[in-house]
Amino acid sequence: VITAGLFLGVLNTALTETHIMMNVNVKPFDDIRVRQAVAMAWDREGMAQTFRSGYRLSGPFPAELDGGMTVEEQNESYAYDVEGAKKLLAEAGFPDGFSVELLTTDGYGAVIMNEAQWVQEDLKKIGVNATLKIIDYATYFSTFGAKDYDLGWGLSTAFLNADEWLQALYVSTGPRNWFNTNDSKLDAMIAEQRSILDDDDREDKLHEINRYILENVLTPFMGVQYSSLTTQQ
Repeated sequence: VITAGLFLGVLNTALTETHIMMNVNVKPFDDIRVRQAVAMAWDREGMAQTFRSGYRLSGPFPAELDGGMTVEEQNESYAYDVEGAKKLLAEAGFPDGFSVELLTTDGYGAVIMNEAQWVQEDLKKIGVNATLKIIDYATYFSTFGAKDYDLGWGLSTAFLNADEWLQALYVSTGPRNWFNTNDSKLDAMIAEQRSILDDDDREDKLHEINRYILENVLTPFMGVQYSSLTTQQ
């Protein structure tokens, strides 16, 4: 809450998140080391400070939901690290990087487009030359639904609890699993958390799922939840 004179300002953090999407059925994104390198190359904090009035870094689903990772926890996993990202690419067989098309849409407005260019520049620092392909929103949505892309940038739908996020994006048959994630262990973990009645035990399981996603799946890689400022007199 921010006060100024006779006005009261409230900073609201949305459950909508920016994210980088990688299609694991397309080389080289079938290699977890490449996905990890992309994640490490993205200066999420620098981007958010440049384009957003308020923000919160995110793990696989928003931090304020039950079982969500704190900013500190997820940053320990994937802090911005250009040299570390280059090393991972080299280990994956791409010491000189590679070229790829980065699919996005102008349907979200100017800020998302500016952020797409930021991601493009971050990737260039590790040798990944991403060419932006900008399409209208309807085509964008259908293209991701058909999983007809290599690398993408955009916004996630705002789901209201951890289970909705996991069921939609991370389960192998999830309606928003546009990344070709097909991980039977992750599916079982997500199914298990639904049957845990004790709140503390379920939260522990959700934290375990978060860590597993970051270590073994990492697509989509979530960026930031952004905030808006509303004022009242």
